[in-house]
Amino acid sequence: MAQRPNVTSQSVRPDFAELNDLVCEKSGGEVLFSTDDWFAESENLLKTEPAVFKAELFTPFGKWMDGWETRRKRIPGHDWCIIKLGIPGLIKGFDFDTSFFTGNYAPRVSVQAASLDESVKFPARSAAMGTAATNDQLEAMKALKTEEWQEVLNEVELKPGYVDTCHNFFACNSRNTRWTHIRVNIYPGCVMSEQDEEKAKAIRVGKAVGDFSQFQWKLVLPPSKLSAHKCHRYKEDVVKCDDIVTHVRLTMQPDGGISRMRLYGNISNSVQ
Repeated sequence: MAQRPNVTSQSVRPDFAELNDLVCEKSGGEVLFSTDDWFAESENLLKTEPAVFKAELFTPFGKWMDGWETRRKRIPGHDWCIIKLGIPGLIKGFDFDTSFFTGNYAPRVSVQAASLDESVKFPARSAAMGTAATNDQLEAMKALKTEEWQEVLNEVELKPGYVDTCHNFFACNSRNTRWTHIRVNIYPGCVMSEQDEEKAKAIRVGKAVGDFSQFQWKLVLPPSKLSAHKCHRYKEDVVKCDDIVTHVRLTMQPDGGISRMRLYGNISNSVQ
């Protein structure tokens, strides 16, 4: 677990945490669908053993993580997965373990549930890192209307994966109904609603309101490939900027993380 100074492990566990785990892989739990498994597959959610962290291990898609990790959303909506319970039963509570996800954990989660018979068919799944649901799979899921399943855990906030905050316990809203499947919805902090996006278009500077689309942006560094755990330096032969600038826009494609950005130049008080 990620450690913080002078902190001990969580000691308070709710009573339901001592019950049977209805969804783990040992009990037969199975992921039937996932919108995105780019950085780490959702099957990791069902592992029985505690999550581990391997500092030196990277994959072709980024840092290896022992959990479910999707790409950042660039379109409306959120990521979700469908899990078939290994043992159908009465869900009393949930434990969302964010171990080692300290800066990139999903800030919020909700759960829906259904009681289905064997006649309900889901699209074929091939779990693999670096993949996402195809358009055909998404269309097939629309027909199942899983978004209409009963909500058994309202949208709640999660805490980061430090030793004292990694276990996020929540009681189930429907504790006396037998369920066979659940839909886990994760809501990244970078996702905005349509209303939020409209508000974000306008920025307040003193008493003036401006729109970023009115500015004339110039490309000063062409798209450049980055690699893991490395300092990348770009000099005059690549960087093309002879104008005085006040703002820069950094674009990461398609997503991921950058630890620091340094921009070196000469100070100028004049305005062009």
